[in-house]
Amino acid sequence: MSSHDPLAMLRKSTTEVHLFGKQGCWPEAIHVLRICDEAAMEPDLQLLSSVVGACAKATQWQIALDFLDLVDRRQVRSDVIVHNKVIGACEREGLWQITLNLLRRIQEKRLAPDVISFTSSMSACGKATHWKRALHMLGDLSAQGVEANEITFGAVIKGCERDGKWQAAVALLEDTISFQSMVGTCFSDGHENKTVVHICFICFS
Repeated sequence: MSSHDPLAMLRKSTTEVHLFGKQGCWPEAIHVLRICDEAAMEPDLQLLSSVVGACAKATQWQIALDFLDLVDRRQVRSDVIVHNKVIGACEREGLWQITLNLLRRIQEKRLAPDVISFTSSMSACGKATHWKRALHMLGDLSAQGVEANEITFGAVIKGCERDGKWQAAVALLEDTISFQSMVGTCFSDGHENKTVVHICFICFS
């Protein structure tokens, strides 16, 4: 990085980190950030988010969480996307308490959690057999004006399935989803969505 243009260096660093993230090379992504620090270059959200994403993709959730904290310490204005990257890494490990804490953290920053934020958190709860929390979060999602999708409902179904609580999921889904709309989702664009077909079979068979 011999360029004297800080903006050019920042863009180059972000591109490098992004490529390392795609390859699962999270240590290399962190190394790029360290080079930026040594050059007294202030990283922006895009660069820090790329580092978080590289760690999250490699399921290095603790390191991803540490870098999310770094975003706050450096007083860089964050967004929902960078939080969702960490939530996703924690969800894959079934770390439901951390995902819920991160969801609250988004709200405390007066950011608007999206369907990915909620769905990943609900999935983490389901993996830990906290199906009641997942069901309750459907109400929270609706109250905040976020529209659930088939992945959201699939996460609830899987959570209930793990704990053998089919009736609770079926009762809720029958109240919130029409058979016609679900069938339309199943075969939109000529592609069958196996998750939604599975939900339809359970709810309406």
